[in-house]
Amino acid sequence: MYKMAYRPEIDGLRAVAVLPVLLFHAGLLSGGYLGVDIFFVISGYLITNIMLTEIQSQTFSFAKFYERRARRILPMLLVMMLVALPFAWYLMNWQQLVEFAKSIIAVEFFVSNFWFAHTIDYFAQPTEFVPLLHTWSLGVEEQYYIIWPLILGLILRYSPRYLLHILIVLTLASLGCSQFLSDNYPALNFYLLPSRVWELMSGGILAYLQQQYGRPVNNRFTSFLPVLGLAIILISTYMFSNNNNPNFSTLIPVSGALLIIWFSDDKDLGSKILTNKYLVGIGLISYSVYLWHQPLLAFLRLSNLGKLSLTATFLYIPITLLLSYFSWRFIEKPFQNKQKINRRQLVSSLLLLSIILLIFAATIIPYRGENQRSRVPKTVLDSMKMNPLLKPMQKIGNLHNKHVDFVVYGDSHVRAAWFGIDKAALKSNKLGVAVSLAGCRPLNDFGITEDKRDSCRLQNKQIFDYVRANNIKHVILISKWSTLIYPKMSEASNKFKTHQRLSMFKRVFAQTLKDYKQLGVQVIIMLQVPKQSNFVPFAYQEIYASPVVLQKNNLRKFSLPVAEDYDMQQKIMQIMQPYLTDNTHIYNPHQEFCDQEVCVIGTLDASYYTDFHHLSTKGSEKLEPMFMRVFSEFNK
Repeated sequence: MYKMAYRPEIDGLRAVAVLPVLLFHAGLLSGGYLGVDIFFVISGYLITNIMLTEIQSQTFSFAKFYERRARRILPMLLVMMLVALPFAWYLMNWQQLVEFAKSIIAVEFFVSNFWFAHTIDYFAQPTEFVPLLHTWSLGVEEQYYIIWPLILGLILRYSPRYLLHILIVLTLASLGCSQFLSDNYPALNFYLLPSRVWELMSGGILAYLQQQYGRPVNNRFTSFLPVLGLAIILISTYMFSNNNNPNFSTLIPVSGALLIIWFSDDKDLGSKILTNKYLVGIGLISYSVYLWHQPLLAFLRLSNLGKLSLTATFLYIPITLLLSYFSWRFIEKPFQNKQKINRRQLVSSLLLLSIILLIFAATIIPYRGENQRSRVPKTVLDSMKMNPLLKPMQKIGNLHNKHVDFVVYGDSHVRAAWFGIDKAALKSNKLGVAVSLAGCRPLNDFGITEDKRDSCRLQNKQIFDYVRANNIKHVILISKWSTLIYPKMSEASNKFKTHQRLSMFKRVFAQTLKDYKQLGVQVIIMLQVPKQSNFVPFAYQEIYASPVVLQKNNLRKFSLPVAEDYDMQQKIMQIMQPYLTDNTHIYNPHQEFCDQEVCVIGTLDASYYTDFHHLSTKGSEKLEPMFMRVFSEFNK
């Protein structure tokens, strides 16, 4: 039996995992989210190693195992949420506060990953404002800690000879599951345990091999592998971006972590780098670092109209590290020390903290205090609510017509705009079909999207086939075009570099117009609505916090300068123009929202937006005149 000694390079690896996560959430490193995958590998290795050692020495106890996990995870997690309460109360509007309270309950019952998989999507409020979003990964680990000891114990009791085989089967099955869900259900894939088991099991396989055979002896070849693994991880965090992680491509950074864990010793270069005292120090406090960084970022954004200032961006990492050091020293370490805090004191403390948090949540969720809490009038608050979800192939306009005159389809901007299109179609005696799939661009065979790549291609093909089969003569394409062409204008990370995206966009855009021209279809492209620079709900809070005499001026102050929208639209048009054909017509909503100075966020009575760029119902009504012109051209 192999008993593992302390390995400082694993603490260094924890630092290499957590620092990219911090940079990613600050918008500074496209693939920094891979740090969580590295953490899963480390957890799988360490936990399986501990369990195998104790089971084989007949010292394993479920009570002791779960107590250790509780000491490690729960005190700091509950304290973090308790500290977040006053900031949430002060900075959040009522809707956000209710969602925060619900997420506390999900965290306490170890199901936050299920909660966020259900509630966080492309069209929801930006994830940057969700303080507890990062706890999804703790939900995954907690579920693993509950299930894995039971499974491992059963395997070792009834078929110990096949433990390695079962580990390999579980790893491959989970990897295949992650690729399937990545292609078809990316939100579930990202948040849920079945897609993550293979990362944990890969570390578990190393733990088993180490128990059976020990770790490999260092030689010239193996001494190179840890530094290779470190290079693989660092390059991956730079080169990767949102690609529906995890999937087969995640094998690359996971392999880097495995190389470090398996082959490192105190002689190789990789280990010397990772055992640097600063990296080891950050690794020791990495759990606190991970817990503090997301609420800190969320509250910084909430206090600054949804934006992260340049000063805040560069200060938040040292602040997070400093805060984490003190919480590690005064909360994590004491609670992990059984001599300082015994089991009874541990349980009492956890129960007290949990009850306080649950009382807060239970008080907030049922109480409807939005109007009393906010200075913003109820009419404005109500106007910011998102439009209802569209039914699949939802008919709009004059439903008494027999023949469908047009199809409008695209990403979530269709959902945001359909109310105004519906009103214009009804007045113009037109019948249409509206299709919206968040994150999908309405271009044939186009896969450069933030999400749902294969489902996007499938939907685009289905729409094209529907248009052809039903002899429809007009197709309206709506999208957040700036995301396709200028990735920095998107809240999400993108898989491809700008020049790759631009090249692919041109090719597929031209092909889409050509395909529809061959069907004799007129293509109407609606350019993007002005993308506000301020998160509109926060802007209204600031407007109504100011004196009445200043509110009209502040409404314009927090609106997008007209030159910024004009510049964006011109750049998009310059790229589209060479590929337009005589069956293509471009309509720009610029004039519906903009005057000579600003593209306004709304009026003092109603908002035109729900966030930065999705229109509210009132905003979609602004599109009615433009679409009246569109439909008047159908008969010409």
